Amino acid sequence: MSTSQENKVNPILLWAIGSVFLLYQYIVRVAPSVMITDIQNRFQVDSAAFGQFSGVYYIGYSLAHVPIGIMLDRFALKKQMLAYVSLVILGIAPIVFSDSWSMVVIGRLITGIGSSAAILGLFKIVSSCFAHNKFSQMIGYSVTIGLMGPLYAGAPLNLIKNTFGFDYAVNLLMILGAVLFGLISVLFKNETNNSEVSVKDMINDAKTVLLNKYVINISIMLGLMVGVIEGFADIWGPLFMKNVKSFGEYEGPALVSVVYVAICAFTPILGILTEKMGKYFLMLAICAFMMGFGMLYVIFLMPTNQFIAGFMMVMLGCAASYQVIGIYKASEYAPEKSRTLAASVANMMIMIFGYVFHSIIGQAITSLQAGGMMEAEAMQWGLTIIPGLSIIAGVVMLVLNGMEVSSNNKIVKAQ
Repeated sequence: MSTSQENKVNPILLWAIGSVFLLYQYIVRVAPSVMITDIQNRFQVDSAAFGQFSGVYYIGYSLAHVPIGIMLDRFALKKQMLAYVSLVILGIAPIVFSDSWSMVVIGRLITGIGSSAAILGLFKIVSSCFAHNKFSQMIGYSVTIGLMGPLYAGAPLNLIKNTFGFDYAVNLLMILGAVLFGLISVLFKNETNNSEVSVKDMINDAKTVLLNKYVINISIMLGLMVGVIEGFADIWGPLFMKNVKSFGEYEGPALVSVVYVAICAFTPILGILTEKMGKYFLMLAICAFMMGFGMLYVIFLMPTNQFIAGFMMVMLGCAASYQVIGIYKASEYAPEKSRTLAASVANMMIMIFGYVFHSIIGQAITSLQAGGMMEAEAMQWGLTIIPGLSIIAGVVMLVLNGMEVSSNNKIVKAQ
């Protein structure tokens, strides 16, 4: 029985609550960025330890994707969503209720595990409650709502912290989670599990997706395209704008943040356009080439001009909105009962490649400087991994598009 049938609740309401969970986890994800000094002072830890605290979130987030994807396909949605929201709240608690730094780090890991269910739960709700061809559009709207968190939550949270205190701000995050827990408790109806499930069934589900060459290969290509977001915009972009392009200390980060604004605005639009065209591989190829050649221009040719830089950041952000349509396309090649898991694998692969990009860029810059290259030039060449891999992904997407067209849209999709 589908989620929509079981709940007998307006699908838009279920989707809205799922989107609020996505927004909430984004706020929790970025909250430490406005609490760095408070956390370091309270627990007497240095920047390296704080970096470990920040990074462990992504370990939990990534590793949880496959098991949560399997469970969402197999077990009652309401109980799971309540459990995952509880994990997010539980993970925040040690910051104010424990004196142990180890407990705080473990809590952050738990928060990452619970947070991963926000986007995965949305995959389940949308795939169960809406027509399959509406997946990209509805998830696009959800991503727009979710990205309001990192874009606009920092300043209010910082104001609350400075006005009422650090503990008040952290407690408020837990209260917001409790409100979300209450909404799910009231508005989601009790369900029965989809079927009697054995460990063998779940292992078979995982094998079905993880051994599916189309799901895995498309997911890898999506990962090769993520460098603009997880590589440039999140870490290296602001430093690049300052050290290479000579923008001001605040001007550079502000320009790079335009990438996120563009993603926020364009993700649902791209979903609608691609749905109407029906050419998912072609659109993914266009996005990959826009990011690839756009980044080459930014790295080597872009002048220190606010208007031109702003335009390029908008273009890169629009192209970086590809993730939702890519995840949808990857999920098409899995059996219907495993599509949430397939979407989970694709999203996990994208997150893993974020780590890969950061590692390669950092190592490349360090090695080039050790070889005598100036910092600005080393940064330019270190960042070329982003356009290089994106262009490779674009070529592969074009090949897949050609295969799909030549076979009259019959590239062995699972039914």
